[in-house]
Amino acid sequence: MGRILVMDNDRAVAGALSGLLTRYGCRSVPVADWLNGLRVFMFKPPSGREEFLRAAAPASPSGSKPAEKKRPLILVADDDSAMRGVLKKFFSGAGYDVITAADGIAAERLARETRPDIVLLDIYMPRRSGVEVLGTLFRELPGTGIVMLSGNDSEEVARGCLTLGAFDYFSKPVNLEALGASVKGRLFLQGS
Repeated sequence: MGRILVMDNDRAVAGALSGLLTRYGCRSVPVADWLNGLRVFMFKPPSGREEFLRAAAPASPSGSKPAEKKRPLILVADDDSAMRGVLKKFFSGAGYDVITAADGIAAERLARETRPDIVLLDIYMPRRSGVEVLGTLFRELPGTGIVMLSGNDSEEVARGCLTLGAFDYFSKPVNLEALGASVKGRLFLQGS
C-alpha cells in the first residue's frame, strides 16, 4: 500500500488528518512543509514524483486573478441554543459559512436546501433524533461529512453512529480545537 503525504504547517491539523487516514486504513506521513515532503519522497521516490510536484504547483495564467475560493458551509444542528451559538462563532471565526437548526426536522430541511459540506449533528434533539437524521442525510447527501455530538459518553452509541456513516463523534463539552481539526481534515479529504 502506498503512503499519503499530509502537508500542513499546523501540527495539530497534520496529526488529526493522519489519525483520520489511519482510521480508514491508510498509511500517512505528516510533514510541516513542502521541503520536508520532498525529503520524504527522496528516500523512496514514488513513480511520477515530477508529475506530482507539477500538479501541486499553483497554476494561474499570468496576469489573471486566481478564482475566488468558495467558503465551506457547515450546518450546526443542536437543540441547545448556547451550543449552536458557540459552534457558529467558532467556525465563523475560522472562515466557514455557518447555518443552524434547532431540531432534526429543520436540520434535514436545511441540509436538503443548502447541501452543506459538513453537518455537526446533536444526537438527542426534539422532533427527530440526530441518529435518524444521520441515516437520512448519509443516503441523500453522500458527499457531506457528518460529525455527531452528544452529552452521552456511550462508546456503543458512538460506534453505532460511525457505523451508520458519521465520520467522527465528539462528547460534550466539545474540545473545539479537536473538532476544528477533524472538520478541516474531512474537508481536505472531500476536496472542499
